[in-house]
Amino acid sequence: MSDSASGFDLQALVATFLGESRERLDQLEETVLVLAERPDDRAQLHEAFRATHTLKGDGATVGYGGLSQVAHDAEELLHRAREGRIQLEPGAAALLLQAVDVMRRLLAAPADADLPEVTHLRERFQR
Repeated sequence: MSDSASGFDLQALVATFLGESRERLDQLEETVLVLAERPDDRAQLHEAFRATHTLKGDGATVGYGGLSQVAHDAEELLHRAREGRIQLEPGAAALLLQAVDVMRRLLAAPADADLPEVTHLRERFQR
């Protein structure tokens, strides 16, 4: 679907978003696994934060609001860890890995954002 007046191709943008997001989620998963072993690794913490920040913004831009919301929740947790307000304990790392799984699902089926398990995950981030 292309806006012929502007040359803007939404389908191409979404296809790029999907490919890049899958790669970013793979990298985020690897980073969180490292953080589970080394929660004080500042470089990995910043990398995870940047990945969630990008997923949040890109998702919102192309209409993947549910993914954007989950990414925002993960980003907020990582922000608190970056500021030293919390330590990334095993429970936090597990929650981040759940978020990665949910975001993968939301890439494949954006309408699933309203499912109870997504809502439950988002509520867990608020605790």
